Amino acid sequence: MGGDRTLYDPNVRFVAIEADSKGDQLTPTSFSQQDFADRTDAFLVKEGFTERELGHDIRRFGNVATVLSSYEGKVASTGKVVTRGVNIFQLFYDGTRWWILSMVWDRERPDNPIPPELLAKP
Repeated sequence: MGGDRTLYDPNVRFVAIEADSKGDQLTPTSFSQQDFADRTDAFLVKEGFTERELGHDIRRFGNVATVLSSYEGKVASTGKVVTRGVNIFQLFYDGTRWWILSMVWDRERPDNPIPPELLAKP
């Protein structure tokens, strides 16, 4: 996460929507930028995690935008896709550049498939 720090507003929030083992109960878990790095960096570095965008939708009004970006995540240690879902970014433009204010994501589950419009066209 080190290289991405320049993309985020200093007060950025990361919010994961997490399902219990049965998928019945959903809970948002919110992190500061440092909390998120502390929680994930060891795994991401050890396993060689990479994320690839599958498709996106951008909605902009003036100096604010919302981006829905579908993804799949793989680990280099196995080459296996371990997660898919949708990231939702809130951004603002300060007249010079775009800043990410928040990132919220939910994983794909059997009852929560990625919408076709957020998947890449062949």
